[in-house]
Amino acid sequence: MSQDKRQQVREEIRAAGKVIIAFSGGVDSTLLAQVAMQELGRDCQAITVDNGFMSRFELERAVELARSLGLNHSLLPVEMGQQPEIRNNQPRRCYFCKKAIFSRLMDLAQSQGSQVMEGSHLDDSLGYRPGQQALKELGISSPLKKYEFNKEEIRQWARELGLPNWQAPASPCLATRFPYGKPLSPEHLQRVERAEDILRQAGFKQFRVRSHGDLARIEVDPEERPRFFDSIFMDQIDLAFKELGYLYVSLDLKGYRMGSLDEKIKGE
Repeated sequence: MSQDKRQQVREEIRAAGKVIIAFSGGVDSTLLAQVAMQELGRDCQAITVDNGFMSRFELERAVELARSLGLNHSLLPVEMGQQPEIRNNQPRRCYFCKKAIFSRLMDLAQSQGSQVMEGSHLDDSLGYRPGQQALKELGISSPLKKYEFNKEEIRQWARELGLPNWQAPASPCLATRFPYGKPLSPEHLQRVERAEDILRQAGFKQFRVRSHGDLARIEVDPEERPRFFDSIFMDQIDLAFKELGYLYVSLDLKGYRMGSLDEKIKGE
């Protein structure tokens, strides 16, 4: 990896003087926050937005990670569940969600003379990412993307810095578990969160539960699909999901892939 790119990121952070990092606890935002803390110390503030679409597991993990790294970290509650553009879960939901989150962060940054930065990278231009438009419209700084870091380079840098989550799988918000057009309710979000907790406790590392009304479609890493060939294990998962209110429980034969509910949109 070019050391020049790393230096450019550091120089951009130093030039800002005071920054707010949108901190999800994923490897991208963790790397950016760690580098910003190295450059600016307490003038780097990492903020995790609790908008009701982040699982409690991920939220608690972000808080603990920030504490372990010594980040100047805080939680910012942002209520978005009542906004119709988001609640109705249309294909551009992510645009409105990002617009709401980063507008709040910008208001906070302006009140204290900070600049908002976030961890998007080069690979985020490949899929269906309407939220990227919101970041562009608001003028949010994305240094890793600006200097053309891809995911592999980010993981490599994070590993060299000793970040504990350098190889952690991506974990987007819970709204991505529902087909577009399916309204998002607290009850449905909680159900899919509890379903994924069951898979996590069963030892799966990379997975999603896609919620299609009464049907739960389980995606796991292709290498872990054979675990479901055990009839006893299948029955245990089936029973646990049905106790959550699902009538049908299925395994996606193709396995986990990012953005599987965007496949119809990308094909149009």
